[in-house]
Amino acid sequence: MPAGHIYVRHCAAPIDEDAVVRLPDPRPNGAPSTSQRWWPPAMLDPAWVDAHEAEFDVYHLHFGFDAQSPAALTALIAALRRNGKPLVYTAHDLRNPHQADPGPHLAALDVLVPAADRLITLTPGAAAEITSRWNRRATVLPHPHVVEPPLITRPRPARKGFRVWVHAKSLRANIAILPVVGVLAETVSGLVGAELAVNIHREVADPAAHAYDPGLMARLHELADRGPWLCGCTTT
Repeated sequence: MPAGHIYVRHCAAPIDEDAVVRLPDPRPNGAPSTSQRWWPPAMLDPAWVDAHEAEFDVYHLHFGFDAQSPAALTALIAALRRNGKPLVYTAHDLRNPHQADPGPHLAALDVLVPAADRLITLTPGAAAEITSRWNRRATVLPHPHVVEPPLITRPRPARKGFRVWVHAKSLRANIAILPVVGVLAETVSGLVGAELAVNIHREVADPAAHAYDPGLMARLHELADRGPWLCGCTTT
């Protein structure tokens, strides 16, 4: 949960090799029938667990509980327990990238991590932190591919030098991209054959978008204009 998130979709094996059935995400209240939106997840409601307990064997939580209070998550876990359903939690974030204040997310983790029957995380460092904070062992499963396999596996032309990529996404609340890019730009400028590329979601350059930040875009273009070692700012 949520089945529609790109991470969860790309964790699946090819169709002919995967015998796992993933329940589709119920549309949240108010979403039109044509909507593919999964957030806020209806599956977080204890009533949903009670009503659909015969349809699933394991409850595997990834994302979507940003707005859930510790009390609400405790009620969810109680529903899973009374229906005999194990909870697997993949700890993607030890600090929520969408929240400036880490307190609410930490409070949620203080409920989920101790209660989970099994824990998964993406890196050895995160697993060590989980052990340090909660004395729980997490299985490390690295992040799957993000783009589709044909793009990953296609032949790549030979080229001299190398490129350092920084993926800033859409400037979430806990991202400060300019200090990172400034240090990298200075470092890469002293390396032979090196280029620095900054990848950023297009809404940062879109005046109609919530993430619009013309000042940051101007600064990135200023850095790109300083020399050939910064190959530019791209939007996706």
